Amino acid sequence: MDRGRGFAESKRTCFAHAFTLAEVLIAVGLVAVISAFSLPTLTGTINGYRLRSAAWQLAGDLRLARQKAVSTNRRHRICFDNCGGTVSAGGYLIQRDTGSGWDIEATVWPRRDKVQVTSNATITFAETGEAAGGTVTLARGASSFQVRTHFTGKVTVCKGSCP
Repeated sequence: MDRGRGFAESKRTCFAHAFTLAEVLIAVGLVAVISAFSLPTLTGTINGYRLRSAAWQLAGDLRLARQKAVSTNRRHRICFDNCGGTVSAGGYLIQRDTGSGWDIEATVWPRRDKVQVTSNATITFAETGEAAGGTVTLARGASSFQVRTHFTGKVTVCKGSCP
């Protein structure tokens, strides 16, 4: 304590740079209001990224199946339904032709983020990398992506629907 000042006066200068309870409550209230307005936008953005991620994962798996068909000189396919294996709705199998049937190379389980995969086609890549073609639609809410495989084996991803 300073000898020239009284106790109350020295205590006042010690806490001169602190915030009052009212100032803290106003700041917390402003942060809460801003968060409440920005949360729906942030949620929509995250859902959009999840849908895009699912579309690009499928496109990558299709390209991998094509590459394996060319490199192993055996047909490969991505199967969404009735594949000789158990495929959950929204999932798919990557399979290799053995000559006498199809072996499962990988199972891609449905995503937990509620992305719906719509396709009843099986996209098969020949040993040359060519495919019969097909389109797979991935949707979440009002947003959708299409993954299209052309007869040449080229895979494209389009937001909405492919032209």
